[in-house]
Amino acid sequence: MVFVSDKYNFLSVGVLAAGIVLLVHKRHGLAYLLILAAVVVFNDFFCHHILKQIFQRLRPCAALPDVIVHIGCSEANFSFPSNHASNIFTAATMTSFCFKNTFLFAIAFASMVGFSRVYLGAHYPSDVLAGAAWGLLMGGLGYLLHQRAIAPIPAKAH
Repeated sequence: MVFVSDKYNFLSVGVLAAGIVLLVHKRHGLAYLLILAAVVVFNDFFCHHILKQIFQRLRPCAALPDVIVHIGCSEANFSFPSNHASNIFTAATMTSFCFKNTFLFAIAFASMVGFSRVYLGAHYPSDVLAGAAWGLLMGGLGYLLHQRAIAPIPAKAH
């Protein structure tokens, strides 16, 4: 589960997937990647600097002394909502909408990351569910932005 929670373990796979998207989908792929990056960065910032500061919920490892923690406990950061869950569900949702045949893999992988956060003792289940719900909204927003970006520009009538 630690492997699934560490975003750096998937960096090379992500770079390879981005390259394939660019090769296969050209302009649409570039629009997808740029908008996905922008939406995930915005989402990460908003969850960490706005939502977590509003709710200020302590992580299970900080609030419950008997919790078994499989990774270091970050008592300095709050837990609600889960940024890991929010970011991965943002990416999974946008990817599922943009590339229809990716739904099962994307949602299964996002769910596995979310589960790993609870298993490792970093989050309560409600942290992950809230992060996933917010990620679904942000991913939907990303899809709408993508659709607008790739829409043909109507010719002006003279």
